[in-house]
Amino acid sequence: MNKNIFLLIISFLFGWSAFGQNTHNLTLEVKSIKKVVGNISICIVTEKGDFLERCKIGRNVPIESKDFFVVFEDLPADTYAISIFHDEDSNGKLNMGKLVPIPTEKYGFSNNPSSAFGPPTFEECLFKLDKDMIIAIDL
Repeated sequence: MNKNIFLLIISFLFGWSAFGQNTHNLTLEVKSIKKVVGNISICIVTEKGDFLERCKIGRNVPIESKDFFVVFEDLPADTYAISIFHDEDSNGKLNMGKLVPIPTEKYGFSNNPSSAFGPPTFEECLFKLDKDMIIAIDL
């Protein structure tokens, strides 16, 4: 096969697959930050089995002000759930109390469900990303 024809076919195939993809930007606004220290640890998942277990799309972002925004660009259109926590001591984990195993650092979820009696379900945190969006999460 002629090298130019081969390159043309490869270019067409890669171009065609990219043409069919539907991606969007997701801006995350974190509200109620009390202390401008540490990081915000962000985890975005699409599968129930990954929720609060494995992070498929994640980021640790240093907090530089009480107004906190982070943008995730070119996410595929899908249904997502987000969990975040304020990693005040930058140790990479959500600190828990020693006597009672409840979080000692602030945390939050997409859709801001109640978590007074334990973490919310995956379904409570789901949202559909089908356009560029801003999601606000309260800590």
